Amino acid sequence: MKKQTILPSAESDLTIFKDFWERAIAYQKLNSLPCWYDFPEKTIVEEIRDGRHFTIHEDGAMLGYVSISFTDPEIWEELEDDRAIFLHRMCVNPAMKGNQLAAITLKWALKYSTGMKRDFVRIDTWASNNRLIEYYLRCGFVAFGKKRPSNPEKLPPHYSNIELMLFQNSCA
Repeated sequence: MKKQTILPSAESDLTIFKDFWERAIAYQKLNSLPCWYDFPEKTIVEEIRDGRHFTIHEDGAMLGYVSISFTDPEIWEELEDDRAIFLHRMCVNPAMKGNQLAAITLKWALKYSTGMKRDFVRIDTWASNNRLIEYYLRCGFVAFGKKRPSNPEKLPPHYSNIELMLFQNSCA
């Protein structure tokens, strides 16, 4: 059985995180998918310092990383209700694709969310990314609906002129 661990991220891993991010953008471009923007180093450093950025490991190898937040009003807007944690910037190690990063992260996030006295784990992706939508559904997320952010200027550039698919999973 594979041993999986999720640990708080360290600033010393920023070079690794940036490499994974840039390779993810290359993959997105190669597959004609919507693309992320430049590596958000300042944001990730803030998340690490706030204890909201985590690395996912399996048998000692880093599968990838994820950020969490406790609010997401720019995306969830009127649906925001302080009952969820939100997963952001989940990025897989390109050498570890196919090792179920989202499934492992979801399982951990449900426990983490319960410990934080939250009822749900929420995530979003581009509504046009059918492959990722199907994957999130297989991981146990429930499609919550589609939404266009009403104030995309408050979000990273890749949220401009985009329709999102919102998902949540109950901790119960």
